[in-house]
Amino acid sequence: PIILFIPFGVVNVDWYSLFGEYSLQVVLVIILVAYGVVFWFITKSMDLYQDTIKNEIFPNILNFYGTFNYSPETEKSAGAFEYSGLIPKFNRETSEDHIKGNYKGVKINLFETELEQKRRTKKSTYYVTVFKGILITLSMNKSFKGKTIVRKDIGLIGNWFRKTFTSLKNVKLEDPTFEKMFEVFSDDQIEARYLLTVTFMERLTQLAETFGGKTIQCCFFKNELFIMIPINHNMFEPGSVFEPEDFIDDSKSLLKELNLIFSIVDILKLNMKLNL
Repeated sequence: PIILFIPFGVVNVDWYSLFGEYSLQVVLVIILVAYGVVFWFITKSMDLYQDTIKNEIFPNILNFYGTFNYSPETEKSAGAFEYSGLIPKFNRETSEDHIKGNYKGVKINLFETELEQKRRTKKSTYYVTVFKGILITLSMNKSFKGKTIVRKDIGLIGNWFRKTFTSLKNVKLEDPTFEKMFEVFSDDQIEARYLLTVTFMERLTQLAETFGGKTIQCCFFKNELFIMIPINHNMFEPGSVFEPEDFIDDSKSLLKELNLIFSIVDILKLNMKLNL
């Protein structure tokens, strides 16, 4: 309502007697400033409202799954996973929504991130998104001797360059469907074949379908499985401020997205003590 009444309030003042021939310019500036203040107030109020839901409501929803910690800001950076060889080169990172906890005996640590690479032309500088999605680390029931990477297949030429500039050796597998989607590299061929059983490859393909057919990449290293999942939309976001809020929709949305995350443990059977 304030926005609608601003012009009427301004018009009812005798600006000409105050500013003479510059009165029109003054009136326009005052109207623009008034609109700017109102929109700033509205935007800040909406941000505060949604931040409060993230800080006070989301942690309680997570209690349905057990002891989990949620923070809108992340403690980690994508740079911490460069050891995997999966993180693309980036110049700018925007990360949020850090979740830590334990699900069926598997420690889960994840956050959302958007990685951008700087590009330059003769006239301008701009940024291009090279990855947007979630980064997840899952504890395993054993420690790996080497490092095994499962990454998306990027064609004959791309794969040739990748093989040329890596110290890891390509692992050939017997599943043609899996080979069309992924390329596997490892410094321990025996361990890689032990990890990437037929069952595991089927589960990883199934997991990709769960996330809308997105190509999932992962790395086995030390006692963790690191997974990158590309997702176009922001997960773990409150509902619209223009709808009545009873937190039911927020709860359903968060629980649905967490079910997708936890399905990784269920599908890949990471809580099993023996073979994957």
